Amino acid sequence: MVGFTEALLGIVFGLVILWALHRLSVIGRAALALRGAETTDIYQYEDGQQVATTGQVIVDEAAPVAERIFDSVDETIGAYSWYAWFPDAGRNTYDFERGELRQGHNTFASGFEVGHVAIKTGGKPLEIDFEWFESVYDPDRLSGLEIGDPRSNTSLPTFMTRHFSDSLYVSLSTVTGGCSLTRLADVVDLHRHDMDTDEFNIEGRGITAGEELFVHGEVQVRNGGYRIVGTDRTPLIISDTGRTGYLKGLLWRAIKYLIALVGAIGLLVLFVL
Repeated sequence: MVGFTEALLGIVFGLVILWALHRLSVIGRAALALRGAETTDIYQYEDGQQVATTGQVIVDEAAPVAERIFDSVDETIGAYSWYAWFPDAGRNTYDFERGELRQGHNTFASGFEVGHVAIKTGGKPLEIDFEWFESVYDPDRLSGLEIGDPRSNTSLPTFMTRHFSDSLYVSLSTVTGGCSLTRLADVVDLHRHDMDTDEFNIEGRGITAGEELFVHGEVQVRNGGYRIVGTDRTPLIISDTGRTGYLKGLLWRAIKYLIALVGAIGLLVLFVL
């Protein structure tokens, strides 16, 4: 008969296995979507056409409050992903980019903010429609983010969350920014108006005017204009490291999730079965 401890461990390991399998399935979908897609300039769009192309970013409208989060960036930020966090005094993580230990972060919200962004490819502007991400991730909005409420500012284990900042369809690393949420006190909702917001922070990864951006999705032709969207059959993929950089990132993530999957299965067999 399985005891309480074994049952609890079985549930935890089972959740990790399901999380790893789900993430691997998303990686597989993204890789298959790009497998037969040529990366070329598009000179004539057709409605429903699947495209994978690289073009220079055009920003007609900046993303909301981007100038506060990316205050050291001179170019206009047309869109950015973000995540809100507070420090975890009892946990350190190793930063491979900096080669040092850093204080752990508890991420409690994540989303994206968009102005009006397009890429120029083949002489035509192709608007990027981010709406598909709304249905996939149900992301948070800065204007509705509540700060300081223990019920909403809870950090759950990775395999129990679905933050947009962890999206496998978006790879942004070139333009980064961040600040204390004190700078956004007039944008977010404070649980108490007299609360100290210095311990709450936000970090973002942006898309700037003039940079080269790789985009995969489905073309929609509307009223003489062109936009690229995500659909049930064609995921929207965005990367500022190009097609090759994006696929390399997928490979490293796949290795990480495979290690987690094999480890969870091994521990399940060792301690439960």
